[in-house]
Amino acid sequence: MDYFNNTEFYTRYGTNTKSKEGLKFYSGMDRDSVFKKQENFCKQKGIFITDIVKEIKPKRFYGINDNFRDTEVDKAVLYWNTLEIIELINNCSLEKILLTFGNENNTIKNISLEIEKIEDKLSKGLVISHLKSPSGAAGLSYDKIVEDWRLHLSEIQ
Repeated sequence: MDYFNNTEFYTRYGTNTKSKEGLKFYSGMDRDSVFKKQENFCKQKGIFITDIVKEIKPKRFYGINDNFRDTEVDKAVLYWNTLEIIELINNCSLEKILLTFGNENNTIKNISLEIEKIEDKLSKGLVISHLKSPSGAAGLSYDKIVEDWRLHLSEIQ
């Protein structure tokens, strides 16, 4: 989102440059102020972000804050957000839903099943797109993510 918030900065300095004034949190920054900036950006652009997972209980906490993989999350879910997401979608006028994992991913079976439940309950005509994951665990470069997301978020630039 930081790229779309400040395209000029990244055009000038490149996507590998850290914007200390941007929407992405980096070590040493104030987490609350970054969150406020993210929240304001989403409100201004009409973006709502949620997670399919409500609560997890992992078998171990080692590495949970360091690229904790979706495959690990998939095995540790206690509660899903599925019903709440379906209710929200049905009560709002949305243009599209963007998912940050591929629909061909069969390594996260439980998450995929919950997403299928949501897709089955949606009104026809609602656009559902799968974006490349911004998660560090996905191992993608910022350039690759921006290139993919630009296809789906061009209207917010």
